[in-house]
Amino acid sequence: MTWLVEGESLHTDSLGSEQPIRPGELNLMTAGHGVVHAEDGRDWGTAAHGVQLWVALPDAMRELDPAFESFADLPDLMRPGLRGKVLIGEIDGSRSPTIGYSPLCGADLSLDAGAEVVLAVEEGFEYGVLVVAGAVVVESTTVGVDQLLYLGVNRNNIRLSSEQGGRVIMLGGQPFAEDIVMWWNFIGRSHQDIVDFRSAWERRDARFQPVVSRSEKVMEAPPMPTVRLKARPRRSRPE
Repeated sequence: MTWLVEGESLHTDSLGSEQPIRPGELNLMTAGHGVVHAEDGRDWGTAAHGVQLWVALPDAMRELDPAFESFADLPDLMRPGLRGKVLIGEIDGSRSPTIGYSPLCGADLSLDAGAEVVLAVEEGFEYGVLVVAGAVVVESTTVGVDQLLYLGVNRNNIRLSSEQGGRVIMLGGQPFAEDIVMWWNFIGRSHQDIVDFRSAWERRDARFQPVVSRSEKVMEAPPMPTVRLKARPRRSRPE
């Protein structure tokens, strides 16, 4: 999932997609069984600033056919002192049309100087707030640019304020129950999954179709580490 704050880029992929990436437009690629893509900003003449989020598919859905969609008409989330867009899921009564394969939510929110806003959220979700501009007080913690504050679960609202104004990406979702193994551009459930994915990538298996042609130059996967990869542990979360 790619969301630009400023700048432009071009998305191409092995599905035949060719989509400019611009601020205010959400691009969502579902890798599923396997996809190859490229993002190129060289011809646009501007530096790109934004977020790219990876969302693990539930095990029952991770062999889906790959897909790509672009969403230019996202719902507004407007409150006194706050304006923004809901990228996925629902926040404080505003729902996005973006497809999600597990319960999620996300929004890009700008706060005016002196604003203080309380947003209603889903109590069973865990939440994090990433600041992309200014400084924002999330609950009682001041969060600076490029910092993400993890808020845990068991809350039905989130309080945001900013003395000078700021901008945040608010993220939430049902805690993911499955352990995952993530390495390079692959997400699996075991060390062997990653070995198999890397082997398929290196031999250009049918699951990794070319963007243009079989003769195109592709990024080489790094060597596998000399130790077995372990699933990321699910540590206790604050409430």
